[in-house]
Amino acid sequence: MSVDRRKRRNRSNKGFSLIELIVVIAVLAVLASVAGIILAGHIEESRETVCVTNRRQVEKAFELDNLMERETYESKISLSTFMLEHGYEDICPSKGIISITDDTLICSIHIESHEEDDGSVPYLYIP
Repeated sequence: MSVDRRKRRNRSNKGFSLIELIVVIAVLAVLASVAGIILAGHIEESRETVCVTNRRQVEKAFELDNLMERETYESKISLSTFMLEHGYEDICPSKGIISITDDTLICSIHIESHEEDDGSVPYLYIP
């Protein structure tokens, strides 16, 4: 009989206990929630980047259209007319409302200071 008891004990020690499984599942749930929070922040940052990029592309396309197609100043069209003619409707991926001020597109969600890009690289030290 002592041999049977040893076999039973060896069989029961081969698997994980319920407590061990619950602890592992809890740790994985905490890690998943932290990863979800971090990922959500990166998704919003990427939406903001897409919005800024789309607005700048529309502004540059408008400038180019006015330079290439419109010979005189009187024949220039407004930015809102240009956007309607070319189908620029969904510029912001977060469904922000786009307003136009002085031929500059401004998003209601992704508000940024609209500074001209001088082509320099920020935070680059050149001695």
